[in-house]
Amino acid sequence: MTKFLGFVACAALVLGVAGVVRGEDTAPPPGSAAPGKVEIVIEPSESDAGPGQADSEGKKAGAAKADEKPTKLAAKKGAVESSGEKFEHIKATFDDFCKSWVDKLRERERYNITKIKWETAPDGAVVGEYVGYDTNNVGPQTVGNVDTTPIGKLVYLELRLRRTGKSKEEALAHDPEIVERTEVTEIFRFERGAWVY
Repeated sequence: MTKFLGFVACAALVLGVAGVVRGEDTAPPPGSAAPGKVEIVIEPSESDAGPGQADSEGKKAGAAKADEKPTKLAAKKGAVESSGEKFEHIKATFDDFCKSWVDKLRERERYNITKIKWETAPDGAVVGEYVGYDTNNVGPQTVGNVDTTPIGKLVYLELRLRRTGKSKEEALAHDPEIVERTEVTEIFRFERGAWVY
């Protein structure tokens, strides 16, 4: 008996759904299902409606969607253009920032020269070492993550330099000897419209 009732319920459900899909009104009106019963209502979509069955609002909605497509496309194109402009702006500001950073490296090298600890060699010459920078060959400079938090990288060489002479004055008058080279990568982030160390 239980199997038979289950079969009747399934058949009624299938017939009701089939009637709705064919456009027949075989389902009871919404809200009329008995307590504890599940009510399934399937309404045909605009694409299921036959000729002349789409209401004027549906036509208006379809026309509005057709009108939206060029606007969305134009907005997307504008976003790409502004993204390209944003990248160029950020890259230009990073170039300027790197130039000022290299100026700071030159200034730091000049300061380091004033702080050299001079030693006297066995032959009587004075020798002093300090940290300098190859500011003539800086790079590469790269910018990434423009759409999130832009990150800039600057690569340069830090040099261990040695000056030698009969006196401090003579040692400072000659070009230094490069004792050691170290490649340095500085990483900066772009935040609140400026590059931050």
